Amino acid sequence: FYQPPGSHKVMPCPPGTISPPGSTEVSECQCPAGTYKLVRESLDITCISCPEGSSSSEGSTSIEDCVCRPGLGVASRSYNRSIISSQDTCDVETT
Repeated sequence: FYQPPGSHKVMPCPPGTISPPGSTEVSECQCPAGTYKLVRESLDITCISCPEGSSSSEGSTSIEDCVCRPGLGVASRSYNRSIISSQDTCDVETT
């Protein structure tokens, strides 16, 4: 929820988003951990899940905030843990 300045009305954040205490604008609504924010238009906020095997911190705003979990990595990039594309997948690192 957020409360615009000077208003007594509390507004809900878009579905699937959360807001830190004291939020005053819809732009402050954040995605939960494991997702990142995709903004299509000023008020159209969607939370997209990180690729399987990866996660992100609460409030992430890009797929690049998603990181493969320990022991996993992107095979096509020498098991680098960073996600840079929706095509990236986290695989078990082989030695």
